[in-house]
Amino acid sequence: MGKKSKSRHKRGKHRGKNKPHLSLCMIAKDEASLLARCLESVAGLVDEIVVVDTGSRDDTAAVARRAGARVFVQAWEGDFSQARNRSLAEARGEWVLVLDCDEVLAQKDHVQLRQLLAAGDNDAYRMITRNYSAENNRTGWVACRGEAAEEQDYPGYFPTTKVRLWRHRRAVRFSGAVQELVEPTLLQAGMTAGDCMVPVHHYGHVEKERGEDHYLAAGEQKVRDNPGDLRARYGLAVAYRDAGRLDEALANIETVIAEVEGSEEEAQIYLQQDLALLVYADILTRLDRPTEALKTYDAIITRFPASFEALNNKGLLLERAGRR
Repeated sequence: MGKKSKSRHKRGKHRGKNKPHLSLCMIAKDEASLLARCLESVAGLVDEIVVVDTGSRDDTAAVARRAGARVFVQAWEGDFSQARNRSLAEARGEWVLVLDCDEVLAQKDHVQLRQLLAAGDNDAYRMITRNYSAENNRTGWVACRGEAAEEQDYPGYFPTTKVRLWRHRRAVRFSGAVQELVEPTLLQAGMTAGDCMVPVHHYGHVEKERGEDHYLAAGEQKVRDNPGDLRARYGLAVAYRDAGRLDEALANIETVIAEVEGSEEEAQIYLQQDLALLVYADILTRLDRPTEALKTYDAIITRFPASFEALNNKGLLLERAGRR
């Protein structure tokens, strides 16, 4: 391999003519109230901001432009991947970072991210999202410990993990109408992925009304288009649960568990048996079927002894029932 340019990873220095080093890619719709905070959190870190507006009726585009973003308008067609891939197509950076409007990065973590990119040990990085929530029965919920100012006064969060940062390649694109990921195309391109310990702070569950119907419609369409996609069906089960459509949630998660149960390896990226079972137990609890929920938690603890989520949720359920 040839020598790397000395200026390649320096802040504010671009390789080639007007080529940014790090592009922030986003999609947005009516997010003016949250977008400014997000963009302020990456000021000085990213060299370019690309925002695809999918039909805002507020000042989203103006807020983005004031932060120096290049804004592109695209009609919403019920497909998150399509909108995100437009942002990737417009990006000019060597690396891509993806955030949502209701997310931020801590300023103190900028140094670590720059060092990560400068090292270039991997082609892509998975990042843990801290989804702040007051619902301590959410799968994987963790109490806040005052580790970061971004925790604010929220009692806790539940973590999710996905690739957020990668070398910009035409072959790497999102797939999936909802719960979209780049991981499948990263694998197909033979790119390596590592773990980045910098968290993404997500406030959507506590600071705004979530468009459950919006997500449900996209999730239902994804399952109709790909009925054998268990990750899509898992996502739909979670969406039904969050929308209070518990019978439909139960039917879908039972299908997922039945299919994954007999497989020798994970059927889909990020689809794990313990997570599916945790969602199943949570739905049973919401349906006021505590005996079945407790039995499911016991099964999880037996098969996955390190599942602190199952231990925590079982304890909460027993406490609710007046048992110690």
